[in-house]
Formats: sequence, structure tokens, C-alpha cells
Amino acid sequence: MLPGYVTGDPYWTPDPERRFVEEVGREPGRLRVGIVTGSPLGGVHADCVAAAEDAAALLEELGHFVSPTELALTEDDVRDFQTVWFASLAATQVPDWGETERKTQEQTELSREMQAPDYLRAIPALQRFSLRLVSLWEDHDLLLTPTLAKPPFRIGTPEGFPAAQMVEERFKFSPFTPVFNVTGQPAVSLPLWWNGERLPIGVQLAGPPAGEAVLIRVSSQLEQVRSWQTRRPPLAATS
Repeated sequence: MLPGYVTGDPYWTPDPERRFVEEVGREPGRLRVGIVTGSPLGGVHADCVAAAEDAAALLEELGHFVSPTELALTEDDVRDFQTVWFASLAATQVPDWGETERKTQEQTELSREMQAPDYLRAIPALQRFSLRLVSLWEDHDLLLTPTLAKPPFRIGTPEGFPAAQMVEERFKFSPFTPVFNVTGQPAVSLPLWWNGERLPIGVQLAGPPAGEAVLIRVSSQLEQVRSWQTRRPPLAATS
């Protein structure tokens, strides 16, 4: 979404104080960072926890204050997210659904079985979830989480779960990122930590609403002390 208001816009974001490129290298100040390493939807792999804890230690070395918090996510929230996702598929105009992925086709068929009251109930439920989650920023400037709950899959790993369970299973694999699609907050994934298999394990920093500037500042600060640009994981192949 572009900043500023244009006549008729139902939603808009404020104009930034300066161009975002000018935030690179700018001092972020001492930030209050909340850290979440657990997921209410299932276990988080030790590598992903270690990545977040390592990033927390690095932030503290840079002078920031880090404290634990919790992610206000429930299975009901996942169900509501799935309802809106499936409803959007049902409303999408596609010339030939046969040219889409099999699971997309399966989800589309499931979406056509949904009832309008389900969708109308899910929208305000997700809005209430947004209010709960964004309230964390009353006590924090940023939220730190693993990017994913598990390390990267091997190339060619099939999705072995049915389409009806796909959103739920993906939330277990990635419980920390979709929530900001719901709230509309900016977030960034940084490859600060690498596991024993020399694979990058990302950490996510989420900012307050319209908080892109502070994210860019602290990301730039982290990159200066632990650059990742020259690091490459080993090549992998699958037959």
C-alpha cells in the first residue's frame, strides 16, 4: 500500500517522515523488544528457538532491552483465517482452474461449500484478534520471533496433508508470519543464524503499525555487525 490519502481510499497509511532509503544506517535508539519462541499450535524446532535467542542476545549487546512475551494465537484464529482465505478463492476469477495446482483446486472446491455467515463471522473475529495482538506494542517497540517453526524442507518434499488441513498445517510450520497479514503490520526476516547443516535459519522482527522506519533502522544495525550477504548455503539437488 502506498502512503498518503487519495480521495475515496477506504484505508491509507501516513506519509513517512523521510524516504525509507534514508533510514538505512540511522540510529534506532534503545528499543524494547519482546521475544516469542513458542507456538500455541505445536512445537518449535530447537534450531529456530536457538536462532531467535541468538538474535535476542545480539540485540542486547547493541543496547536494546529484550523480554519474553507470548503470541495471542489460537486454533480458532487459524480457523477464521482459513475461512477468509477459502472465501477469497471462491471469489477469484480464473480462466481455467485446471491449470492451477492440485491443492488450489481442492481448496477452491471446499470454499464453494462455505456459507456466507461463516465468512461474516470470521471477519470481525480476525479484527478482534488484531486488537489483541497489536496491544503487545503498548509495552514493546518490536517483536522478535523465529521466522518459521521448523528448518527449511528438503527440495521435493511433498505436502502430505489433505487440502482441508493445509492452512492448519502451514500455520504449524509458520505460525509467526501470517498473523501480520491479518494485522497489516510490517515485518522483516533476517538470516542471522545458521544451523549445523549450514542452512540459514531466519528470525522475524515485527514493527508497530506503520513502523517500517524503525524496522529498517534496526535491520541495518544488525546487518552491520553480522553481515550475511556473502554467506551461501550448500547446493542441493533432487531427482
